[in-house]
Amino acid sequence: MAFAQSYINKAAVITPNSFSAPSALSKEEADKFIDYVIDQSFMKANARVERMNAPTKTIAKVGIGQNILKPAKSAVDPGNTVSITTDQLTLETKEIIAIAEVSDDSLEDNIEGDAFVDHLMRMIAAQAANELDLMCMYGKRIPDPNSATDIKQLVNGWITIARENGHKLNARDASMFNDNKGEIKPDKLSRIVKTLPNKYRGNKGNLRFLLADDIYQDYNDYMGARAVSTADPYLLGVGRLTYSNIPLTSVSLMPTDRPVISVGGANTTLANSPAAGTNLLKVADGTNINPGDTLVIDFQGGYEEVVTVAQVSGTDIVINGVLYYSHTAGQTVKECVCDGTDLLLTDYRNLIFGIQRDIKWETERHPRRRSTSFVMTLRVDTQVENPDALVIMEGLKSK
Repeated sequence: MAFAQSYINKAAVITPNSFSAPSALSKEEADKFIDYVIDQSFMKANARVERMNAPTKTIAKVGIGQNILKPAKSAVDPGNTVSITTDQLTLETKEIIAIAEVSDDSLEDNIEGDAFVDHLMRMIAAQAANELDLMCMYGKRIPDPNSATDIKQLVNGWITIARENGHKLNARDASMFNDNKGEIKPDKLSRIVKTLPNKYRGNKGNLRFLLADDIYQDYNDYMGARAVSTADPYLLGVGRLTYSNIPLTSVSLMPTDRPVISVGGANTTLANSPAAGTNLLKVADGTNINPGDTLVIDFQGGYEEVVTVAQVSGTDIVINGVLYYSHTAGQTVKECVCDGTDLLLTDYRNLIFGIQRDIKWETERHPRRRSTSFVMTLRVDTQVENPDALVIMEGLKSK
């Protein structure tokens, strides 16, 4: 099937006029674009993708009580042996937009109709996949979506849900591990597996360790440095890295510069409400804040951002650069180092990404610039079916 046929005339060369009217992609075209996104994303085979025909979709959850067997006695009714509890969760999609500006030369020079659209769609899908990966992992919903300046502010991502409702571990906890460096080692992976309740470990083939690419490479290097038999599956290159038969899945854009709070460092709140674009903060307590310090505002919140201190005068803090977000009084301000990352363990079917098939595609002509903007809008959401089946390890550090 030719992609986006409804937008393309039959001319040999596509022109700005080929995209004549805004419209929604057909169901088949929308599915094709969704395929492009998922194929480029880590979510393929590592999350559950729900294709939606409406802005909301209710997913039924069924939990079966752990004890269902009873002794069978002659002429005695044992009563109900299975206790079934039902619950539901809802995907509610939020609208996001992608804009690609294409010059007239690109439209006119040796590019044939359908092939150009397909190529453009794949390019948009590849970039969208990267950004949607981050949104699905690190989204933190803010109360008013109309004030959002980043798509991560529209949804609660899987890492956020794990922090708030799952099982948390700290990779730099010296009382639990042999060191506080945060490096990936088997003892940390073992602790993560043991923290996941037994009832979720039945089929380890469905479990996933989701981790940053650098951490995956560190564990790869650790495995390669061992003195082992030449028959070791690792040396034979059989399959991808696993631990306890659980695949390690690299998430290429998962950050390794997440803020990690400095023990004994500055810990205060904003005393004013600085607007985006300013470089001046006022804090409730300027004690222990010095030029060169790194501070994180609204740590793990919807307005989290990291700044570097340039000057300090009492409770007035001048930062290098300017704020990306507007902030409100009372948000936390903490000293940090930016060398952390996270690891998430769960059944991949527990991670839900909803994308609505109502994908719109339209154009905006810019005659003075001799270009055309191709504007795509789509609707997405994230959910977790069972937060109890999430284990997150925070504070991992790449070597």
